[in-house]
Amino acid sequence: MNTDYQWYSQVLDILSINVVYRLAIDIGNTRTKMGVYNHGDLVEFKLVEKLSIDNIKEFIKKYSILGCGVCASGVIDNQVQEFLSKEFRAIFLSHETKIPINILYETPHTLGRDRIAASIGAWKWFKSQNTLIVNMGTCITMDVLDASGTFLGGNISPGIQMRLKAMHEFTAKLPLVEGLVPIDLLGSNTTKAMQNGGVKGAFYEVESFIEKLTEKYSQLNVVLSGGDAPLFEKYTKSNIFARPYIVLDGLIEVLINNNEH
Repeated sequence: MNTDYQWYSQVLDILSINVVYRLAIDIGNTRTKMGVYNHGDLVEFKLVEKLSIDNIKEFIKKYSILGCGVCASGVIDNQVQEFLSKEFRAIFLSHETKIPINILYETPHTLGRDRIAASIGAWKWFKSQNTLIVNMGTCITMDVLDASGTFLGGNISPGIQMRLKAMHEFTAKLPLVEGLVPIDLLGSNTTKAMQNGGVKGAFYEVESFIEKLTEKYSQLNVVLSGGDAPLFEKYTKSNIFARPYIVLDGLIEVLINNNEH
């Protein structure tokens, strides 16, 4: 019996050594993504409309969190920020944070935190390779990370919902339409015409940049994420890698890079 107990105890010790839970939080303009990771592997994910101390506590109640990385593109509540700082000694990603890639950008202080984190996440998956990161959220961002791990820059344009809302809000008679993809190239009514222009127009824009950048950078990987990514993934004929949690992946790499447990 004593031998069995010693063996069981040793197994528990081994398992405890191999479990390191970290929390990643991506605060966007409209929603917040949270992920719990064991080392570099995502074990649980949650999407919330508004981040609060209560929904953080509820999300992590099963885990002993040893580090937290935060990317705040949107507004973060002061009390939430204080809680994360005190409870987890959280790292709030900025252009001054120690990261595993280089930033070649004229104004690094204005570079979106989500764009930095996504690029770091791409470096994790495609180290030493040229990579285009396409994030189709509130805005569409397209950023290039080269094989040396250098962020070269990118482009920002209105996202699909922003395009559709703009046509509705800045005109007197155009309706607010859903972000659906019509089959026909030309719209046979106003709704389909707006969807072709707003949705397919965004797709053609992204496709064009993929084509041009593939000509410029050899063996270019294309990584796709963001809320509208599934629409584009079904539509595109380009060879892409869907990575919906690329920003969270990058935040975990930041924690590891800063030797946070």
